[in-house]
Amino acid sequence: MADFDDLAMQRENRDVKYEYAMWIEDVTQWQTEHHTAAAWLADVQAAWKETELAVEKHAREIHDHEGRLQEHEKAIAQRWSDGSKSEHQELTAQHQDLEAKHLEALQAHQQLKKHHEAVMAEIRELLKTALSGAVVTETLA
Repeated sequence: MADFDDLAMQRENRDVKYEYAMWIEDVTQWQTEHHTAAAWLADVQAAWKETELAVEKHAREIHDHEGRLQEHEKAIAQRWSDGSKSEHQELTAQHQDLEAKHLEALQAHQQLKKHHEAVMAEIRELLKTALSGAVVTETLA
């Protein structure tokens, strides 16, 4: 065991205290970054939930639209079997309405698909980075 004089021990203790102060500063910054990251994760989770609800709503709308289309096809088949010409204008109007709703659904589907893919890509990238053990070198803001 080395024999230290009082000044050497004080100097060494001062150096250790300085390191501790620096470590506490680091830990405080990391804690702030973790709190910020937790808020970001809450935002990501909210965006994911919003997307999930939009996907579920879109699926219901697709099923509803498909049901209306089947009813329209039945009405056309019924008209053909009856030989009735009286409902032709009504069926034409229904068909045009279904066509317009189909175009709206197509646009909504394309927008939702693009949004879903973007959200999922961001989530995958965040998870890939977080789970890879990579150290974030920039300050989270």
